[in-house]
Amino acid sequence: MAFLCRISISPDTCVRKNEISFAKRGALTLVIAKFVPGLSILAPPLAGALDMGVPRFLLFSTMGSALWAGAGIAGGLIFHEQIGLILGAFSTLGGATILVIAALLVLYVAWRLWMRWRVARTLARFERIESAELAALIKRDPRPVIVDVRSLALRDGADARIPGALRIDLAGLPDVSLDDWPASAEIITYCDCPNGVSAVNAAQILGRRGRHVRVLVGGIAAWTEAGHPVDIH
Repeated sequence: MAFLCRISISPDTCVRKNEISFAKRGALTLVIAKFVPGLSILAPPLAGALDMGVPRFLLFSTMGSALWAGAGIAGGLIFHEQIGLILGAFSTLGGATILVIAALLVLYVAWRLWMRWRVARTLARFERIESAELAALIKRDPRPVIVDVRSLALRDGADARIPGALRIDLAGLPDVSLDDWPASAEIITYCDCPNGVSAVNAAQILGRRGRHVRVLVGGIAAWTEAGHPVDIH
């Protein structure tokens, strides 16, 4: 399930996958949101973005809360003997219990720091291009292939994109045919997510297919803020 996405580049990647999953599953997402770390925070704004009505949101959110609380109570009833044994073991350890908990906390913090370092190293490997340089590159021959990997699942009505950009959902990019893309043309990817994570993911995918790819710094926001033209679709 898309909710339980792996951490390959950044937690922002999980955010994007959660967006797509919510767009597909809607109410079901609200029911299981509390069981997925981070999803319970994303669920209310995503529900609003997808125009879910308040009564429907309250109904399924309440169902999810009841399911989450019920699961905890049921778990306590079923495993009460095992829980008692664990608590008894901790009580016999005395002060060592605090040391064990502290050690686990330190390991967790170390793991989170390592993941952040891994994310930063992955992001730093990709070449970047500023919006001004891209604007100049568009006027040359061969023209770059510009790939917009913002989520198609959350698209609602008209939106602005860089002129000539191909709108391709990140999830479907590995299966996109590159036969019509000029072999000598540079590929530029962009998105609207923090740190350009989806654009970096796209650059990874296309780079593995032997293409030269750069990521637009600041995505579509930087492009429009610089005053460059956009197409409305």
